[in-house]
Amino acid sequence: VKQQQALPTIGSYMKLYTSLQTSKLAQLCEMDEEGLRDQLMCVMHKTRQLVHQDGPPLQGVLQACGEVEFYLDGDMVHINAQKPQRPHSEVFLEHIVKFQDILKRMDK
Repeated sequence: VKQQQALPTIGSYMKLYTSLQTSKLAQLCEMDEEGLRDQLMCVMHKTRQLVHQDGPPLQGVLQACGEVEFYLDGDMVHINAQKPQRPHSEVFLEHIVKFQDILKRMDK
């Protein structure tokens, strides 16, 4: 767990950029470059999963499933475009429905 405590911080900084040097990201995260590279490799390893397509059940394609997709190229971190986010109206409507359900349960 201690090994992964910096991952949310790294991810939040990576959401702000499309590419940046590992030295700058390490400076933002207040760690050394070596430690940052270890953390980035941990993120790459932990956020990939096997996605089944056709064929036997255990075959598939490795696919990134994290919030931020990135790759390392020398001393640069290249961050891929963010996945499209849901419109705010959908989020608000979903929460309104949840709130109405809670109110109905309280009346019973």
